[in-house]
Amino acid sequence: MPFPPQADEARPNLIDYSKLQDNSSDATKRLHAAFALADLGEAPQEFLLDTIPTVPAAECRNLVAALAHVKEAVLPELVRRAESGAEHAEQARYAIVALHLGNAEPAKNALAVRGEPIHRTTLIHAYAPWHGDVLHESRSSRITGTPMSRSPCLR
Repeated sequence: MPFPPQADEARPNLIDYSKLQDNSSDATKRLHAAFALADLGEAPQEFLLDTIPTVPAAECRNLVAALAHVKEAVLPELVRRAESGAEHAEQARYAIVALHLGNAEPAKNALAVRGEPIHRTTLIHAYAPWHGDVLHESRSSRITGTPMSRSPCLR
């Protein structure tokens, strides 16, 4: 589907907004500009990836849609960040986005039964408020056969 002629006029303004320095009053505008740029075929990949730990829950669907435009390019980085993020909640968010983009491995790894359940617990608790019902996902084919899908606590 071709973009309307106004898209070319809006592009420079969107690029300017997405490059603004951190300013909490403009964070939502920068985020929405990045989403619009992704729809125009110019997804600011690093910016979008860097927002995953802090993006409001209500924006998850939009973030996933924006990253879907560059899915093949960002999936390896999502996986890397899911494994090496600074905090467990951050790792869980990267795993959730990777799951939505079709790579269940980070979520499966987080849900693996270990002596210390922090990764599993964090992912389960992060999923619902950030994007959806973990029980629904546990029954999906993407994570079938994981300890999460077999857990009696989730049935």
